[in-house]
Amino acid sequence: MSKKLAILGVAAAVTALSGYLGVSTADNDSQHDRDNGIRNIQVGPRPYFLVDDMDPSPLKTALKQCSEKPLKKTDFSIGHRGAGLQFPEHTKESYEAAARMGAGIVECDVTFTKGKQLVCRHAQNDLHTTTNILATPLAAKCTQGFIPATFKPDGSVDKPASAECRTSDISLAEFKTLQGKMDGFNPKATTIEEYMDGTPNFRTDLYASRGTLMTHAERGKQMLRWAQHDSSLSIVLNHRLCENSVHGSLGLGSQAGSPRMRWSHLEIAY
Repeated sequence: MSKKLAILGVAAAVTALSGYLGVSTADNDSQHDRDNGIRNIQVGPRPYFLVDDMDPSPLKTALKQCSEKPLKKTDFSIGHRGAGLQFPEHTKESYEAAARMGAGIVECDVTFTKGKQLVCRHAQNDLHTTTNILATPLAAKCTQGFIPATFKPDGSVDKPASAECRTSDISLAEFKTLQGKMDGFNPKATTIEEYMDGTPNFRTDLYASRGTLMTHAERGKQMLRWAQHDSSLSIVLNHRLCENSVHGSLGLGSQAGSPRMRWSHLEIAY
């Protein structure tokens, strides 16, 4: 059942990208696409592989008919944390990959550093599984350092390995020295290296050699450049933050005519 649901989810994304559902955006290159250098939408072989792996059904037949159609960007396709199944989530590389694969909305969750600076992370306390912090001197500042797994006499896990590193444990400058990695950990780890080598099998480390962390301001300013050429752009913020703080982090002050702010997570439809 879970396999079928996962396949259907990806299949729906392929359907949207191909225009099969009739969801599409302007065919002409817009200024913000030119600014970002994204003109040719590509999804790679994985969606087609997943469609081929589906059980025979009318949906599979319909999706296979879309395989040779040109792909289009659509708001029906949302880059959740960027392209987090293939690239380290909430990194520059992940956001760019999501846009390259046709995501019309790219999501950036917002957390804060020790100095209350806004950064793009899914959770306040996930640095130990999404970055290389445990392998750096900054591990000493984590709320809870690495604790190796313990085992019962029969070899089964008694207590799984653990750690907890929060964005609020470190400064913005320290945050920017970290490198994103694929989200995951090894609960049977007895060393930090083993703990960090725990990418689940539904993700891949193939593109994890570089993961550039981003502040909310860095991500927001890029989107605002695009917004100057697209009045439909929507910026949605995660966590209930003071509007003045939000505008300040984007360098907006209280300017009239700024893109509208709503409370939720940061979604940027371009």
